[in-house]
Amino acid sequence: MIEVGILAMDPLDMSRCNGVDAGSMGGKPFFVFEGVEFTSDPAMVRLKNLLTDFFHGSNETEINLDGCDRVLHFSLRSSNGTDTVVSPSTDTYTNKPPAEKGNTILCMRHYVVEKPSAASGVSKNIKNISLHEIGPNFDLELRRVSFATPQEFKVASRVPKETLASMRSTAENVTTDGTHSLRGQLHVGTQNVDQLNLRRFKAHRKRTSAEVNEGR
Repeated sequence: MIEVGILAMDPLDMSRCNGVDAGSMGGKPFFVFEGVEFTSDPAMVRLKNLLTDFFHGSNETEINLDGCDRVLHFSLRSSNGTDTVVSPSTDTYTNKPPAEKGNTILCMRHYVVEKPSAASGVSKNIKNISLHEIGPNFDLELRRVSFATPQEFKVASRVPKETLASMRSTAENVTTDGTHSLRGQLHVGTQNVDQLNLRRFKAHRKRTSAEVNEGR
């Protein structure tokens, strides 16, 4: 659990992106986490997990990149903007106060992605994509924190064997070629072709000697 307080807010303003298809139903956001703290600091790694779980939407096995029409950008700064960012300590189990409260401010910015239309004939290269800030934007102060113990977090993050088996089965023997196309290899058991129910034509049926004489 991480409690945050709103220090500053910029409300949603769709007028900033007139003419841009923004916020389509079922759209997915891109996540940008700026700062090494999101990969190296234990508290910020937990915070990153919470943010992605909260904003990622429904679980999908396949995603169309054209449906990714927004960007959520997260960065960190100190409370006064000049000191080094100090994260809260992770030894805050149950009601135990943290040994280090920290001075972290989480900055969240929301952008809409403008991509060239197919009718324009312009390639959808990353160089031809622009971002428009539409809000809501927040500056969030990290206040109270309470993390699970390492043992509890390990149990909560454990994937059931049935789910893990289904995930592995969808990725086995799948590779990509030089054009980044997926190539799959499927292994099946030995088939008894003698028992296949095939259509038999009279011209291909072996005739008896009596039938041959009648045909003459």
